[in-house]
Amino acid sequence: MAKPDEAFCEMRSKCAGATLVAVALILATTAQLILHSEPGAPIAARRHATTVPEWSPPERSTSPAADGVSENGGSAQRESPPLATELHSLPRSATPSDGCSSDRLSFGPLSLNAHAKRLWSSCADGGVRAVFLTFGSHSMADFLLNWVAHVRKLDQRLYLVGALDAKMAALCDEQGIPAATIADDVLLKLGADSLGSRAATTYYRYAPGTFLRMGLIKQIFIRQMLVTGLDAMVSDVDVAWLQSPWPLVRYGDATKPTVRPSCGLLAFADVVLSVDQVQQYMDSDKHQWHVHSELNTGVTFFRNSPGALAVLDEWKEAMAKAIAAGNPNHDQYWLNEVLRPRTFHNLKFEAASRSAWLPDAAANILATSTSKGGRAPVGMPTRADAFDSSDPNLRALFLFQRRFGSTNASVTIGTFPIAEVSNGHTFFVQKLHNIVGVPPVCVHTTYQYGDGTTYAYGKRERLRDEHLWLLDTPQKHWHGRFLRLTSMPAKLLTPMRSELLQSEAIDPHHCVRSHLKLMMLQRQWLMDAFVLAKALERTLVFPPLWCMLDRFWTILNHCLIGSQVEMPQPFVCPIDHAFELQSMVGELEWREHSFFTNPRAPPELLASAVTLHVSSPVAGEAASRSASQLTIASGSTFEQAVKTIRGSQSAQAAPVLSIDAADLGRLCRCLGGLPEVHELASRLPHLLAFSYDHCDTTDNPYFVECKKHGREGCRKHKTYLMNVSRGVQRPPPLPTSCEGDGQAQRSCLAYHIPKEHISVGVVGATSV
Repeated sequence: MAKPDEAFCEMRSKCAGATLVAVALILATTAQLILHSEPGAPIAARRHATTVPEWSPPERSTSPAADGVSENGGSAQRESPPLATELHSLPRSATPSDGCSSDRLSFGPLSLNAHAKRLWSSCADGGVRAVFLTFGSHSMADFLLNWVAHVRKLDQRLYLVGALDAKMAALCDEQGIPAATIADDVLLKLGADSLGSRAATTYYRYAPGTFLRMGLIKQIFIRQMLVTGLDAMVSDVDVAWLQSPWPLVRYGDATKPTVRPSCGLLAFADVVLSVDQVQQYMDSDKHQWHVHSELNTGVTFFRNSPGALAVLDEWKEAMAKAIAAGNPNHDQYWLNEVLRPRTFHNLKFEAASRSAWLPDAAANILATSTSKGGRAPVGMPTRADAFDSSDPNLRALFLFQRRFGSTNASVTIGTFPIAEVSNGHTFFVQKLHNIVGVPPVCVHTTYQYGDGTTYAYGKRERLRDEHLWLLDTPQKHWHGRFLRLTSMPAKLLTPMRSELLQSEAIDPHHCVRSHLKLMMLQRQWLMDAFVLAKALERTLVFPPLWCMLDRFWTILNHCLIGSQVEMPQPFVCPIDHAFELQSMVGELEWREHSFFTNPRAPPELLASAVTLHVSSPVAGEAASRSASQLTIASGSTFEQAVKTIRGSQSAQAAPVLSIDAADLGRLCRCLGGLPEVHELASRLPHLLAFSYDHCDTTDNPYFVECKKHGREGCRKHKTYLMNVSRGVQRPPPLPTSCEGDGQAQRSCLAYHIPKEHISVGVVGATSV
């Protein structure tokens, strides 16, 4: 049996952020597809339902009480499917007049719906002969709609959804989304069965055997876009697009922005991939722009070139062989395997290789850009000496030394800048785009932990936090009465520097212990706020959550995932860093900390807020200092605080009440006189609990020294066992009575602050 420290400190889970999540949220269960498909195979139309099936994504609201109040005290607002009118209201490009009818294009085994045919009435798209491409099953319908909403905001006209089940195809028809399918009889001719009944209902990340089969279907769609004459920007359905990516990878024409100078070489690449790395300093020549890292298929660009087609063909062959052999690895793994060995000519620095390669690459781009009525690229270099190899900002392009596929094609590969084509860590945790000072192009919601077996709750909450979940409407999300909890246990000084202000949580020697103290305080603040929200019949709005410790699946370095990772400490952390969303969803209702700063929030909502202050009464001072403030006597029980609020006409009328955690701490924490909150309060310790495993270098100097000298068995020393913090952190339950032991004194529960943090290992036996 493995020692307890090994069970945590080793890579004991599939890479939820860096590997498997890279292909999560694209497809549902699909049937096995064998290798030999032809781009010109006959098209057979899939028969879709004539009516749109009822669509009900997972709820997070509680069941409404008899009086119409949700269980946590807020108005009962069960989440509904995004309205078609909301999606249709997003901007759409006018039908172009440069005439390249979809009837003249060959889509091989793909069957386009009516919206795709209309949208593709011109394949030139004003000079951008490229398509945004994603895939979706009905189980991820709302993520698909969010993806579409972001693409439409970019005014990106050419986009296509691979609808992987009949319900998704019907939804695309209803929502006006251009989509394509592969008919069942065509799939059979290509060696595949039908797509499967679980596709519409199963969050496929947890459906065994689906990743690889998804990859085969995905490859057919991508390859067909290239054969049709288009470049393809392929992204998972849990990607949010914020800026146009074309200046990173394509030379524009006279009507479109051309490539940015730093990407002059990248705009020739056959394949450009995102990466899972988080260190900005490695996005450089010295570290070869992360090209030797795990490459992520969540955001990938394939150029209409012989090299990209050869890569797709080898990828398809590798996946088909893996399926035949019963290999469980997913499509991203096999693309990484195809792109090996990574022995390259660096075209930035090898002038001779660049001179030999450039003419054919430039000729291919010119030919594909101008075919079928397209426009020639502007400013595309045709001379090898046009690139300044001394420019440290010029991203390198790498030419494989080996050839690919049956065509013996040469292949070039590059990587996207990690601060702009962001992963879930660089965007949501580090805020690397702010540190580097660049606008993000897109974010892929990897590196997160809040998914359940039926739904990706953590991804949705992260997108909501950053105002990127476009399916919330003012009529639903911002409708109701709210209790806003504010807190400031820390503050951000610069994008790279922050300061912990909560004195009880400051521990200069042990960042893990500091984190546990900080999180326990915030759990108790939220417990109190949920109780008050319930009593006041309001919905709780969270404050920003602060963490001292990053969440990762192996040993941490001073509570961060790397010694040189660029980020502040403490930092505002996503809710899935410290709470079990799967337990909270459906049991509690809340709103995200950025709820009021969302551009779609009604401005009058916060403008009419009443702030609650808890302080000692001053002789002669009225309880309510103004219409926008209400004073509650320090030491009041929750019942007394609620009575004071209910007795204030302005507070009762205000849609928003606001209270700070510091004021909450001056109340007597007991539930006497509020029987209506007892049931919720009894469940809050469980709902706000969190199972944690933290293994940090600070507590393991022997491990650090052992690794420094390159020795083996650093985790398994018989004396210096790995010190680990493991347990379940839950807030203590609130007393249901405010009287102590039948006496006339109040029984107010004080905030609990944990003192110890090492639970596994040998405390003190950590010297080197």
